[in-house]
Amino acid sequence: MLSISVRQAHVDDAESVAELYVAIANEIYANVLPSRVLDTLTIELGVEHWRRVIAKVDKIARGKVYVAEINAVTFAGFGYCSLQRAQNLTTRGFQGEVQSLYLTASARRNGGGRALMAEMAAHLRQQNVRGVACWVLREDMAARGFYERLNGELIEERVITMNNISICTEVAYGWTDLGILAVATSTGSGRLG
Repeated sequence: MLSISVRQAHVDDAESVAELYVAIANEIYANVLPSRVLDTLTIELGVEHWRRVIAKVDKIARGKVYVAEINAVTFAGFGYCSLQRAQNLTTRGFQGEVQSLYLTASARRNGGGRALMAEMAAHLRQQNVRGVACWVLREDMAARGFYERLNGELIEERVITMNNISICTEVAYGWTDLGILAVATSTGSGRLG
């Protein structure tokens, strides 16, 4: 059995986060997103992006980036939470947002996703956030199944465009009470991410 631990990300984790994001995005989204979109995902740009996010997320959006490690050594995934960016979801009670949750294949179904969600939920609760939402590609059935097993409710759908061309559709899952999310993640019901 793998031992997965979660800790707050440091700026020097930016390269590992960027590498993992690019690899997993290309794996998961290969048959969903146009190649011109996937071609824009580079490790070099990602490293700079994640350095900025990790360094400033506390100050800007009261958020946090967390990393998951296997046996406290091998980088296995990351999660990023913040205050909600979509005003329509904020007004509906979803003041928090899980902006990113990515795991290597070895961390999936071994508790990595649950552990990251629990840390993000705990952080957002400390920020007096009561509800949280996350967006996922409509076609990403594995991720959708994970959120549904965590008792996420399907709350919204939107079309993403690039240069006025529709490139994908995202759906949002929401939890109106982070306490419920914390219970769902700690009970280990089912085999989740």
